Order: sequence, then C-alpha cells, then structure tokens
Amino acid sequence: MSCSNDADDDNSSAAAGATQTTQETTVSDTTFDNPDFTGSISDACAYLATTTQKGTLTVKITGKFSQEEYNTFVESVKKLPYLLQTAVVDMSEAMPYGVTSIAGFADCMALEAIALPSGVTSITGTSSNDGAFVNCTSLKTVKISNTITSIGGYAFSGCTPLASVTIPDSVKSIGEYAFYNCTSLVSVSIPCNVISISRYAFSGCTSLASVTIPDRVNSIGEYAFYDCTSLVSVSIPCNVISINCYAFSRCTSLASVNISDGVKFIEGRAFYNCTSLTSVTIPGSVKSIGQYAFYNCTSLASVTIPSSVTSIEEYAFYNCTSLASATISSGMISIGNYTFQNCESLTSVTIPDSVKSIGQYAFYGCTSLTSAVFKKTTGWYSSIFRTSISSDDLANPQAAATYLRDTYSSYDWQRSN
Repeated sequence: MSCSNDADDDNSSAAAGATQTTQETTVSDTTFDNPDFTGSISDACAYLATTTQKGTLTVKITGKFSQEEYNTFVESVKKLPYLLQTAVVDMSEAMPYGVTSIAGFADCMALEAIALPSGVTSITGTSSNDGAFVNCTSLKTVKISNTITSIGGYAFSGCTPLASVTIPDSVKSIGEYAFYNCTSLVSVSIPCNVISISRYAFSGCTSLASVTIPDRVNSIGEYAFYDCTSLVSVSIPCNVISINCYAFSRCTSLASVNISDGVKFIEGRAFYNCTSLTSVTIPGSVKSIGQYAFYNCTSLASVTIPSSVTSIEEYAFYNCTSLASATISSGMISIGNYTFQNCESLTSVTIPDSVKSIGQYAFYGCTSLTSAVFKKTTGWYSSIFRTSISSDDLANPQAAATYLRDTYSSYDWQRSN
C-alpha cells in the first residue's frame, strides 16, 4: 500500500480496523503512552497521510511488517508538515518480517521519538547522507531494542534535541560519528559488550556530563569525545591500548582523568585544551605521550610520568600554566621540543640519568623554574650549535635551571655518554 499525503474526507475508512483517538497532544509530549493511533503499519501510513490533528501524533505499530511496508511508512513520516505535526512512533510490539535493519529517517524533521522493534539487528549508516536518523532535528527520545547489535556510522548524527537514549547490552559496536553533535545528550552508558568506540562517536555532545566506558573497550578512537564541553570526569579501563588523537580534546570541563594500568599510548592532542583538568593518573603501562597530548591544560597542577614512558613528544605539556610539579622517572630517554614551555608555575625538575635528549625550548618560559637537578651532568652538547654544555654548571641546580629556561633554551640538548 503506497502512502499519499493527500487529505481524505473519510479518515476512518482509510484506516479501517485500526484504533484512533482524537485527543490533542502537544509538541513537547514525547512519551509513548496513550497513542493517537494503534494498528498495522499500512493503516498507520494512511492515518498519517489523512489526519488533520495538529501537534504530536503518537502512533503505535502492531503486527507484522515487510521491508516494503517499512520503507513506505518511513516516507509517510518524512512527509509530515513538521511545523504543524510531529510523530512519536512506538514499534516496540511490531514484528518485522524480513527486516533486519533500521534506516531511512535521515533528515526527517517530524520525528520526535521512536521505540524500535525487536528482531532488527542494526541501526544503519556509513556516511553523513545515509545515517539512519542523521539530522532528525526534532528527535528527543530513542528506545533501542535488545536485539540491536550494531549502531552504524552517523546513525544519530546531528540529532540536536536528543536528550535520552538507552543503549542495550546487546550492542557490540558504535560506528563513527554515531552521536556526533547530539548537543542535548546529557549522559550515556556504553554497553558492556562494546569493544571499540569509533572516531567522532560522541564528538560535539556539548551537554554530555557523564559517560561510562566498559572494561571490554580496547580502543577509544580519534575525536571520540572531542568538544564534549560538559564532561567532568572519565575513567579509561585497563583493556584500552591507545587513547587516540583528539579523543578528549577541548573537553573544557574535564577535571579528572583516571587512566587504568594497561593503557600503552596517549596519542597526540588526546587531552588538548582540557582547561579544567587538575588531575591525571598516568599508569606504569604507558610507553609514550604524544605531541600536544596535554597542551594548554591550564589547571593541571601536577603530573608523574612513570618509568615505562621513554619519550614525551613535542608540546605535550605546553602552556600548562598551573603545573607546579612534574616528576620525570628514570627510563625517560627523550623530552621533545617545547614539551614544558610556558609552564610558569613549575619550580623544579629532575632530569634522570636515562635522558639522552631534551628538545629545543622544552622548558622555555618556565619563569618560576629555579632548580634543575641533572642526575648525569657530563656529555651534554648541542648538535645544532655545535656547543658543549659545562658539566660543572649543570651540577649547580640553579644554573642548570637558568640554562634550560633561558640561556640555552634554544639548544637541542644531546648527551653523548
């Protein structure tokens, strides 16, 4: 049965055998209670095409439906004049026949809420054009059935009013950009069976204050929580191998990060511009800290870098203006260019004897640095300026601090022995 948006003088005949009510609903009503229509998907299609009721239309689908019927129903919802009518769709008791995925609502401005049926296994999407609910700018509530195992890329991208979504434990994967720019989403609990959070999955969720990452997750993708400006704290579970580039960048309310033992890599810009970050625990499993990893974390007061870390890349702690204590453990080999530049609260630093190189301007602008203890003072030189650095001067912590922050700050410090 094809759907038409043409009015019919006899609404009841178009939806024969279905249950209708005539009560008025408001746009703000996003519950699934007291449906205006209950019946088959074909009759629901006719109801939406012919009803003159204004406001929110709550539709409850019952019985079996085919892929063709589903596609037709989606189009009927998309044809609603969204300034006058929006739809709350309850498919929780419907029975899909040959339908395995939910798709097709992209750019549907009339959809306000939806409860998905059991039996389907995926919410599809691979691009910004075909995400199942991409840019559904009226969508506030989604109930995902417990047979869904996959939430595809861009599935809910751009659903700016989406405040509530329940993700069941059946879900094993959340695709890239899945909840991108869902600016009203306040909290999310990622199911226990998810093993990877794809890139940009929750990026731009500016109201997201709480997220639970389950223990089975082994990868947090690039930009996964980028620009989640309300996120206050996060714990990274032990199975995560890498916190990828920009994963929590610009989370400006993020105050505390607990990184579990097991994480090996903190990639570039992972916590870039997290200006409220005061505390971070870096476990002994971490091997490297990428470039710009904690750049401009202006509230970070202290950091202990464990002996497992062999290199800190350039700009890693640049402009951490509140950083008063930075403990560099033995095992460190390379401190990159500009690593601690402009850490103006840093008063002292110890350079362990494992360190072989200190990059240019690594401590430049550390205006409070008055003590630098070199555990090995001999063999230091600059390969760029072909100049050796006095071991006697480096044995004096005050002189060494002056060299690092000022006199020889432009040197690429290398040690030959």
